[in-house]
Amino acid sequence: MNTLTISSLFCTFVALTFALVTAFKSTKEKQYRWFTILCATISLWNLFFFFSHTFNSILLERVHLLLTLTLAPCSAYFFLQVIDHPKNFTLIYILGFLAALGIVLPPDQLWIFKYTSYVYAVSIVSYTFFLLTQHLRKAKLGIQERKRQIYLVLGGWGTLLMLIFDQFSEAGFPFPAIGNVVLIIYLYFIYQTITKRKILDLEDLVAKGVLFSILAGILTLVYVILVSWVEGPALFLFNTFVASFVILILFESIKTLAERITTQFFLKTRIKIEEKIENLQNNLIGISDLRDLIDTVLIGLKDSLKATQAHFFLLDPEGIKFKLIQSLEPDPSKTKVTEVPISHDFIKYSQKRYPQPVSTYLINREIVEGGSNTPKEKLKNTLQLFDLLPAECVLPFILEGKMLGFCTFINEKSDIAYPLNELKLLTPLARQIAQGLKNLEIYDKIRERDRLATLGEMSAGLAHEIRNPLGAIKGAAQYLQPTMENMTQNEFLKIIVDEVDRLNTVVTQFLNYAKPFQQNLAETNLDELLKKALQTATADFPSNIKLSYHADSEIPLAAVDPQQMNQVFLNLIRNAVQAMPEGGELKVSLKSAKDSLQIVFEDTGLGISPENIKNLFIPFFTTKEEGSGLGLPICQKILKAHGGTIQVESTLQKGTKFIITIPSKKS
Repeated sequence: MNTLTISSLFCTFVALTFALVTAFKSTKEKQYRWFTILCATISLWNLFFFFSHTFNSILLERVHLLLTLTLAPCSAYFFLQVIDHPKNFTLIYILGFLAALGIVLPPDQLWIFKYTSYVYAVSIVSYTFFLLTQHLRKAKLGIQERKRQIYLVLGGWGTLLMLIFDQFSEAGFPFPAIGNVVLIIYLYFIYQTITKRKILDLEDLVAKGVLFSILAGILTLVYVILVSWVEGPALFLFNTFVASFVILILFESIKTLAERITTQFFLKTRIKIEEKIENLQNNLIGISDLRDLIDTVLIGLKDSLKATQAHFFLLDPEGIKFKLIQSLEPDPSKTKVTEVPISHDFIKYSQKRYPQPVSTYLINREIVEGGSNTPKEKLKNTLQLFDLLPAECVLPFILEGKMLGFCTFINEKSDIAYPLNELKLLTPLARQIAQGLKNLEIYDKIRERDRLATLGEMSAGLAHEIRNPLGAIKGAAQYLQPTMENMTQNEFLKIIVDEVDRLNTVVTQFLNYAKPFQQNLAETNLDELLKKALQTATADFPSNIKLSYHADSEIPLAAVDPQQMNQVFLNLIRNAVQAMPEGGELKVSLKSAKDSLQIVFEDTGLGISPENIKNLFIPFFTTKEEGSGLGLPICQKILKAHGGTIQVESTLQKGTKFIITIPSKKS
């Protein structure tokens, strides 16, 4: 039994293992299915070679040669469908059938069938790799896809050459019989490419090969020491059991040690990247400012992954889109994408893949291979956004199922895409950034609460100091009014009184906004409360204003402060009326959702410009001549205190819609 025979048995089991593992992963995708068939055929081909040479059986050799004729078209079909290159196999099948007729030749002429089979197989596989080479030269491929196909072609030619050398070695020529070993390495490379959806770097391949060799060598040594010297069958079984038991105990420790050794010798670059990412994570600890956090992340990506461009997006307060906050780019003005809707396929795909990293190479592989749960059209839409940014990878920040933001990056100076193992190092970093963003949100709320508490204390004293002179001014003006006969002076005194009243109202509103609310929550029927507010407000309605009100038949109670909620309703009703100086219609509706109540105030007035909508809830911002700019901020503060929200939708010259959402009692 020579080296070629032993290596064929080894290749039989390895190829069968690849076939079974790939079949368990998926048989729906073409590449998985045909790689399983290819590995199974190679396994049978080697198995019958081993048996025919071990038992010197002519019959088994005939079966081996028939499998050689089968292996050729099977290999051709697999490799051509990898590059999506359909080919008519009719002529190949006919030639294979004619060659298979040699199976009936007598034993002394079997060499004719043997060499015919080998020439047929080598010719078909050579022609296949020739087509792959031609496709590689002509096709417009991405960097990673070109790299993948170059490896595929070069590895294929090399493996075919080694298998031919095996036949020369069998015939007595001084060639090394390493074809089956090279074939195993090549199958492993293909397996990694189609199952991990990545190209194995050369250093990866060497590191894994050394790791497997060390593990196999150490475990074999243990087995040999405990079993090889035993002669009696009973003692042999006992020592085999002991050897297996020792191997199971030592395996994890040996594997860890071997991984550490191979990593230090072959993966030094990855160790440096891992250290830099750990330093980045340490630098993020204790950051309490959003800008500092973003700067640290962008600079960290530049330092660790050599990113030439990076973009940091955050979810806007309304939760409807992600906005660009900061870029790592030589010229930020050239950034084409500043907003990404939350409904975009890019966002959905990033959430779906989490916590796995997302890169353009992975998406391209899904498009080429098919079998993905995501439709190809959506994958292409995702790639379009990657191209616009531009970006190669996206790092989503997801916490408790909610995407708070994301960061994209690319190294434009490198032709090699980021390896999957490097991208996986970013998963803990993404979780830490998401938690950091959440902590900053809580910190900002605490800081805002403290600021408002301090402002409330100051405003109470300020209001007291302002109101005292205001009361004196108003009293003096009213005292002088009846004694004056000059109508002009009376008008001026009336202006003083009116302005004092207005200033007193502003001071009161400011005080209400600044100080913490004292809520008196009660289970309230918002339908009745809203009707009362409308009844109160309609007393002052102009005749050209039309009012309509609709409420669902079943409205659950809500835990609110009736007085504060009435203040919100009246403010929004009066705003709507003031927005329709030429008349119009005010539609008010109350709806019950799953766990909340929704109240909508919709007018047909002048509308609000997009620029002004952004500032509506900023204190003292107003578009009215006599407005204080505190009405809507107070409304927003009241609703937030109730766990609710207020949103605005407006179109110029068409009208405005204010949407209030309040948790219902059943929630």
